Amino acid sequence: MENMHKSKIFIPFTFLILIFRFSNALVCSTPPKVINVNHSGEGGSFKTIESAIDSIPKPNTQWTHIRISAGTYTENVTISKNRPCIFLEGAGSSSTIVQAGYPESPTLLSLADDIIAKDITFTVRVLYTDLLFTIHI
Repeated sequence: MENMHKSKIFIPFTFLILIFRFSNALVCSTPPKVINVNHSGEGGSFKTIESAIDSIPKPNTQWTHIRISAGTYTENVTISKNRPCIFLEGAGSSSTIVQAGYPESPTLLSLADDIIAKDITFTVRVLYTDLLFTIHI
């Protein structure tokens, strides 16, 4: 009898946890806001990917499409938890390269949900070696 009582409590408790977890799911609104990144910063664009991300309001609930022009960007990009709904799109994985500003640190650190990256290469160099790790997306 005691075992049966425990299972009756366990099932509703598990269900509540699942409801709570899925109730936090975010639905990103459309149409997306478009932000451009290029090295010159001309035309209302940002010079760095991080500055473009930092311009997105907290908390973010709208898709933001960040278009990154061809070039090599030396920076560490961090997307905080309260800035979801970001689509990073480069000009091609062979022409849009993001390399870590600091060796052995993450080139891209995303703490948010609903992040998409396309046509970008992310690289990180291992300190005191010639090792280079590359991810083409």
